[in-house]
Amino acid sequence: PYYEADLAAGRITPDQARELMALLFIKTNEIWNVLEEAFIPGGEGTEGKTTQNVTVGGMDIRGQDATNDLSFIGLQAFADIRTVQPNFGVRLCAQSPEAFILQAAQYAKDALPLHFFNDEVIVPTLVRAGHTLEDARNYGVVGCLEPNAQGKSFCSTFAVQFSGIKCLEFALTNGIDNIFGYPAGLETGDPASFKSFDDVWQAYDQQMKHFLGQMMKGMAILDQVVAELVPSPFASAMIDGPLQKGLDLTRGGAIYNATGVQLMGFSNVADSLYALKKAVFEDKYCTMAELALWLSEDWQDAEHRRRFFLEKISKYGNDEDAVDAMAAKVMAHFCDCLKPHSNFRGGAFWPGVFSVGFHLAFGSFTGATPDGRSGGDILGNGVTPSNGRALQGPTAVMNSVAKLPLVMATNGANLNMRFSGKRLEPAILSALIRGYFQKGGVQVQFNMIDSDILREAQAHPEQYQDLVIRMSGYSVTFVDLSDTAQNEIINRMEYVI
Repeated sequence: PYYEADLAAGRITPDQARELMALLFIKTNEIWNVLEEAFIPGGEGTEGKTTQNVTVGGMDIRGQDATNDLSFIGLQAFADIRTVQPNFGVRLCAQSPEAFILQAAQYAKDALPLHFFNDEVIVPTLVRAGHTLEDARNYGVVGCLEPNAQGKSFCSTFAVQFSGIKCLEFALTNGIDNIFGYPAGLETGDPASFKSFDDVWQAYDQQMKHFLGQMMKGMAILDQVVAELVPSPFASAMIDGPLQKGLDLTRGGAIYNATGVQLMGFSNVADSLYALKKAVFEDKYCTMAELALWLSEDWQDAEHRRRFFLEKISKYGNDEDAVDAMAAKVMAHFCDCLKPHSNFRGGAFWPGVFSVGFHLAFGSFTGATPDGRSGGDILGNGVTPSNGRALQGPTAVMNSVAKLPLVMATNGANLNMRFSGKRLEPAILSALIRGYFQKGGVQVQFNMIDSDILREAQAHPEQYQDLVIRMSGYSVTFVDLSDTAQNEIINRMEYVI
């Protein structure tokens, strides 16, 4: 309404509004978190950055399309500057105009670092988590991709990075860490004694519940220390709830008080469990004892076995119902494990499936896995299929992801996709996004920079200081990434349409 009033009164033009927005967006790049820069290893490009979000489009609190002139102007302003910040999100709903989706798709095709959100899934997800319908419709994006009710939430959305694949490792070693060689998990039985897949699943379930319990104890201590030593009176005055309750935000004063728990290595867990079930218990390719030995020795003298598990058994992301059903089972199980518990502030633990850059660091501490992965290799990123596994094209990937119970992942789920932008038409990209969201997809982001440019940037970083890419729910300057992270970006499946 302020823009419309100024426009009608002749106080501003659309071009002037676009310039003001661009200046505001540039300003967000000046804000720096010194503590994060010093103390958050593994974030890959997030160090010091505050991931400030701008979200355009979507529905209003009445459920009607909220797209307006400023939605387009905001996109144009961001396209003018192409900076790392803000983290720019495009909300879409059933009523979103085609012109808006096409405009956003055109910018995404031109490598503008956008990500897209599906209101038709996110709003019911938040209602399911206890939000009013109006608050759910009025969500904004926090951090990487986490949906929160605006002005009413104090949700520690990226509090926990939880390695599901490490739980499976412990289930297949009777609690021994294959990287370090000492006991670290529960003793859930010698895997050689497992007579059925249900025995494997039970051991995995016990390991996960044990470590989630340990995590919750740690978070309770941390949250209590924060409440006692670092209260937030100023922020408490800015958010609904604390003044009415007489409670600081750190003690549960906000209306919504969740803690985010992200599942790391999701695709590895799904592929590994399916491979184990198929090779050991269905096809009798090997015994549990043999597989456990190969994994404990990191496939030493068993390279042909590793390649069998890697190449001959179906993988999540190819629109194959059997393995996709295993992926859905893994996600639902993780979400269900968190459901009964509350945090220090009286809120829920919200499950999410995205990794920022921690799939790289966590991979270093994870032994060999039954999906054919070697010890120390990177893990899968969010709900994206593991690198090199999705061989049937982008629609197959989207179909696989849409089969997941994404409505259970309250804290969000990240799908990364990479295309050769030279040949991709905006109308095709728009149709892909719309089709994926109609099937139940929740979020998607794209990298459109060809591999030859990325390799050139590796070789001559001084010439590519402004090359911005999407990592995992956030943008980063490519040359600021570690060599491992740069190679992970380059090795992502690149689709040509």
